[in-house]
Order: sequence, then structure tokens, then C-alpha cells
Amino acid sequence: MKRRTQILMPVVIAVALIASSCAPILQTISIETKTPAKYDVKLVDKNISVFTTIDHNVQRYQIEGFIMNDSTLMVEFSKGFARQIEASLQYPTSTIPVYNHFLPESFMPDSAYIINLARQTSSDILIIVDGVTVQMPTLKTQRINAAIDYPSKIMVMPAAYKLNVYDAVTVKKVATITGVDTMYVEVMNNEAVRLLTIKDGVISTANDIIPALGKKVAADFVPTWREERRFLYVYPGGRWINAFVLASNFEWEKAMEVWMAELETKSAEKKAAAAFNIAVACEITEKLDLVEEWLNYAYKQYPLQSIESYRKRIRSLERVKK
Repeated sequence: MKRRTQILMPVVIAVALIASSCAPILQTISIETKTPAKYDVKLVDKNISVFTTIDHNVQRYQIEGFIMNDSTLMVEFSKGFARQIEASLQYPTSTIPVYNHFLPESFMPDSAYIINLARQTSSDILIIVDGVTVQMPTLKTQRINAAIDYPSKIMVMPAAYKLNVYDAVTVKKVATITGVDTMYVEVMNNEAVRLLTIKDGVISTANDIIPALGKKVAADFVPTWREERRFLYVYPGGRWINAFVLASNFEWEKAMEVWMAELETKSAEKKAAAAFNIAVACEITEKLDLVEEWLNYAYKQYPLQSIESYRKRIRSLERVKK
């Protein structure tokens, strides 16, 4: 989990409302939750290099209607991929180099080859773009553009890609990634339509948009964050208010100490509220195996309405992560 900047004024207002009430109040806290990366490749604090495989014999594998492993498109895909990884890891632009490597016919990279590439480039992680294929596009009429006397068309261009990822330290392939996607471009004039009927025109058009596909693929290599809200029970009284302020400042361990102490109270409802808050704290501090235990304890003390709804939410998040 990751904290978001908290605004002091709403917390002060909330504390004032709690202090003037006798019953527990459910207070909202904003947090950021992490969705794991789609591909389990450790990139943080690594020296990363991206390689484009250039195969001079690619022409013999061409299939009518497809443009397979055109070197220009593959390089542009690799550049887009590298720029997105830099942005995601907050690296300076051009920190991750993009190289071309030329494979002899029927040669498959072995351990010695990977070690050699890693040594030459001082890399911990090698990401090798082994294939980018685009299909000759189709055109669909979209609408009449009022600004020009020509029906606007949408170019639909399917694309496929293949990447291999190597850990240069262990000299092992850690991932093989293949996928298909579709690129869309609005076409505004007859000349653009004519160019899309010939190979060179398709390559020229794809050159401008293929980096975006590389960026899209690269985004799946890093976790993403999204803002969510969680609720905490707060009772009147200094200890409960103090715990809420600590949690608002993302000092969850200190807040948990307060709620743990409240488990000694004689009030079953307060015990349940404290246990519920501890469950929330366990989720946010990534002690996920303890969340259900604390919710079960809370429910046994007193069936607060929020317990079951929070339990369902946690279980739905677990299914998404799986």
C-alpha cells in the first residue's frame, strides 16, 4: 500500500464531529492500493537493456497480407517499450538503451550469448524483442468530417509481438511474452488511403503508432496504483481520536497499538470496532493473511454492519489478484 497526501482540514472537522457525538462514527480514509504487475519480472534497481532482433533472412518467412519483423517497426516498438519502463520506474529519459543484435540463420540465443550481451552492455536484465508483425490494415468509414469534403475513415491494423526476458545474473530466461493487439488511426484523405494499400505506406503509418504499442506492453511490467477508500470506526474520546489522526497520517503501526489496547474494554461493540480497524490496518500494511482473522474476531464480539461488507470486498480483491 502507498499513502496519499492527506489534507489536514477535513481531519480537523472530522475530529470535531466525533468529539460532539456519543455513538461511533464511520470515518473515511483515502489510500492507494497496488495491483501487481502482469509479468513477474523484477526491474527495480536493475540495469536494463532492450535489444531488437534483426534477422536478415526474415523475407523467406513472409506471409501474404502480413508484414513480419520489419526492422524499422521492431526498433520503434523497442524504443516505445524502453521509454515506458523509464517513466514507470521514474528513470531519466534514455537511461535504458535500445540496441540491435543480428542473429545468424537458425541460431537460438544460448547462455554464452546472453552472458556476452550482458557483459557488453553492463546489464542485469535483457529484454529482447524477437518479433513484431502487423497485418495489412482494413478501413472503416466512420463519419463525414464537417471540416473537409471527405468521409473520415478508421484504419484498423492488428499487430502481434514476442519478447523474451533474461536475467543476466542467473543466466536464465525469466519470461516469454506474446500478445496481439489492434491499432486504430483516423485517415483523413484519399492519398493516405492509397498509401495504406501498399507495404511501404503501411510501414510508414505503423512507424508513427507502433511505439504506443511498445509502451502499452511495457506498462504490464510494473505495478499500478489506484485510489480507494476505507472506513474506520471512531468513538468519542482522546484515544480513539488520536488513533484516527495517526491513521490519517499513515502511522498505522502506532494506530494499531491504540486499537489493541481497546480490545481490553468491557464493551463488546468497542472491541468489535477496534478489531475491525485493526483488520483495515493489516490490509493497508500488507499483512493480508491477518485481515480475515481480525474480521472473524470482530464479528464474534459484536456483528457490526460494516464487517461483512468489508469481508466481501477483501475477498473480491483477492480474486482479482489471483
